Amino acid sequence: MNDKETPLTSLVKSRVTEFMFKRDLSIYDLAEKSGVTAVAIRDWDKKHHVPNIISLEKIAAVLDVEPFEFFCRDEDIMPLSPENREILELLENLTKKQKEAVLQHIKSYFE
Repeated sequence: MNDKETPLTSLVKSRVTEFMFKRDLSIYDLAEKSGVTAVAIRDWDKKHHVPNIISLEKIAAVLDVEPFEFFCRDEDIMPLSPENREILELLENLTKKQKEAVLQHIKSYFE
C-alpha cells in the first residue's frame, strides 16, 4: 500500500475538512450522521486514502453537497464574478430557513 499523498487525496481531504468546518461538524459528528466510522474518516487523513464512493455519497448527504464537489474547487465548477462569489460565501453562513427567505426575496424581483 502506498502511503504517499497524491494531489487527489489531498484535494478530497481538504474539501471534506472545508465542508465540515463550514457546517461546524467534528469527525465524530460526521461519523455519527453519515454512518461512516470515525476511524475510517481519520484513516483517510493518516493513510492518504480516498474513501470509496458509497462513503463519499453518505458524507456528501450529511454535508449537503454533491459528491463531485469533493474532487474540485468551487472556482473550477463555475467561474464567478467577485460580487457573485461574495453573495455565495455569505449565503453559506445562513440557516436553511434564512436561505429560503432570501430565495423568495430574489424571486420576487422577477414576478
